[in-house]
Parts: sequence; structure tokens; C-alpha cells
Amino acid sequence: MKIGNSVGVLLPGEVLSRLRLEKGQTVFLTETEGLLLNPCDPALEGQKRSTVGCLSRGLRPA
Repeated sequence: MKIGNSVGVLLPGEVLSRLRLEKGQTVFLTETEGLLLNPCDPALEGQKRSTVGCLSRGLRPA
């Protein structure tokens, strides 16, 4: 699905629950040996803002 200049993807409900995501939230895709889908921005990992944001949602940055 086209969303502005980006493209959206459909995720199964089980994945949304596991990542504690809701419809419309942003996720971050990191290319490693495969692809890593993360609810917290890995570019901000280690910064207080990212850590507090992830922890407030009960998440750990990958």
C-alpha cells in the first residue's frame, strides 16, 4: 500500500501483538544478514529518548 512517499506492509495480528504495535504505528527495518523489524529506532539506540520511549512501551531496543 502506498502511504505518502513510502509503502506500507500488512503484518499478521500475532506479529502486531508480539511487537506491541497498533495500527498506524511506525516500525524500523534494519538490514543485517537478513531483515530485522524493530518497534524502536535502532539509529537512536543508546540515546535516552529512544530508551525511555521503548521502555515506556515495555520494549527493549534490538
